[in-house]
Order: sequence, then structure tokens, then C-alpha cells
Amino acid sequence: MRDAAIHRPQEASQYYPPRERWYSRFWYPWYLLKRKLHLAVITDGFELPLHKLILGMTVPGLSWLWYGRRIFSLVTIASYCLFAITFLIWIGYPMGTLSLAMLMSIHTSSILYMNRRLTPDVQLWKRIVWSLVVFALVSLLVYQPLRRQLERRWFMALRIGERVLVVKTSVSSGLVKRGDRVVYQINAGRRYQTLIEEGYGVSEVLAVPGDKISFQAKDFSVNGVRQPRRAYMPATGNLVVPDGSWFIWPDVTISGHGEVGADMTENAMTALAMVPRSNFIGVVFHRWWWRRQTLP
Repeated sequence: MRDAAIHRPQEASQYYPPRERWYSRFWYPWYLLKRKLHLAVITDGFELPLHKLILGMTVPGLSWLWYGRRIFSLVTIASYCLFAITFLIWIGYPMGTLSLAMLMSIHTSSILYMNRRLTPDVQLWKRIVWSLVVFALVSLLVYQPLRRQLERRWFMALRIGERVLVVKTSVSSGLVKRGDRVVYQINAGRRYQTLIEEGYGVSEVLAVPGDKISFQAKDFSVNGVRQPRRAYMPATGNLVVPDGSWFIWPDVTISGHGEVGADMTENAMTALAMVPRSNFIGVVFHRWWWRRQTLP
């Protein structure tokens, strides 16, 4: 009995606080800010500290971990990652749109679960209205801005008929050379009694600034190199590509209304073929994941 008493593990004393953790020092600035701004009045009434509230709203699925549902939290985070990869693979297709909706739903559910634990006495109809409000806020304030930044800085999906082309928007216009297939903006307007609708063009850069173009009845040439004639090209004439532009013959659909001569159509197409660099969007990926992207 004496030996047992000697080797019995001692319980932690209630008179001493637990020892400070190694990561506690990183929270010192937050504690100082909390004291200076009197945030304790706002945050101390909640069941969770403010940093866990912020992380729970930022990282989908993390709120379940704060309340002890570890397995469900890991499954939710894994599902979120799976839908994110599916969205990237099938961007522009219905599967990609569905995956984006699932991403927003998982994120919204994570926030609502934490909110339900903080406000357990809210009536059902108020909870439904609040769920719709949170979903709208998550969509408008988080995912829509992220998608716009994704399209502006990295890549975007461009639907052409039943096909989708993924465009690399991070390429600088200064790197474009003759023979590259690019995506560019077509501005709406009226040229030579021809109405041009706004849209996107996907075609090959035939000539760059300073190149000399000559049109013939059966073909055309760029700096003396002959190429097959494109639809609606002029049969005669010469031009030089100005600085800050490319010569890209548009692949567009023409519908006739009224009396518009062939010369007006050719002049309008030639003017449309002078694409300013400011209209440049990007270049088409040769492959997107395992799919080879064939151009029209």
C-alpha cells in the first residue's frame, strides 16, 4: 500500500493555471487589439472565440470540428476539395456549374451550423430566411469576386456552340506572335452600313505590326508569303498593320438585311480584322487536363 501510494500519478493542482502553449505568443497582438478596441463586449458573449468564428466562416467544414464532430468535419472538407477539383476540370460545362453550386452550399452550411449553435432559439421560418440570406452573401461577396479574379488573372471558359474552350488569360499581349491562335473582344458597332454585334473572336494572328498584306483574287500574302484566301476577303488592295494592332481575320456569321454590296462587306470585315491589343483576352490552352482543345 505504501509503494502504491508513492507511485500513484499525481493530479494537476487546481491552484496553478495550465502552462502556456508554444503558439500562445502569436495571439498577443490580437489580445492587445481586443483590449484597445473593447472587443470583449462583442465577442465574449459567444460560445466560440472570435478567431474560431472567423476561421469557421472562412474554411468550409471547420465549424463542425470546433464542436467535436471531427469525422464529419474531415468528410466535409474532403468533399469540398473534390467539388473544387471537379469545378476546375469541367469549368464551363453543366458539371462545373453544379460543382460550384455545391461549393457554395457546403460553405453556407458550415456557417449556418456555427450560427445555429450560437443562436439555438431562433424560429424555423427565421432560420430559413437567414439561410437564404447567408447563401446569397456567400455567393455575391465570396465566390463571384473569386471567379472574376480567376477569369481575369488565370483562365476563363468560353463556350462556342456546344463546345467549351478554356482560355489562358495570364499571357501578356506582348508575347503574341504571328501564327498564334488568340481570343479577343469584338466591339459592337456599325461599319460600312454593317452592324457588328459584341462578342468574342477565336482565330489565328495572320500579321503583326509592320507586316505588309497584299490581297489577290485567289489568295493573299503577308510579307510576300502567300496563304489561302479567307471568306469575304477583298480581291485587290494592300495594307500595312499599324502599331498596337494585329491582323486577325474574323470567323463570324453574316446575315443580310437590306441591300449591302459585297464591297461594303469586305471593307467591314477588313476593318474588323484590325484587332487592337487592348481587345486581347488570352490564348487557348492546347490541353485542359486530359482533354485536347480543338479550335473551330
